[in-house]
Amino acid sequence: MPRVRVFALEVGWADEPNARRLNKEPLPNAGGLAIFSAVAVALVITALLHPISIEHVQINVLAILWAARS
Repeated sequence: MPRVRVFALEVGWADEPNARRLNKEPLPNAGGLAIFSAVAVALVITALLHPISIEHVQINVLAILWAARS
């Protein structure tokens, strides 16, 4: 998460403070990217650790990843 925060601030994916906002420093908007990355990594690790049992649900996992991209 800290790396995603730093990345978001570097590329400008942040809400900048202004008169209408309460924040005093830029707030990154890449939390969804961090969550999606964590889920994708967990699914890959699960597939590597249990290759036999994942065959039955592989299409479901791909469907979840495809739906989560938007």
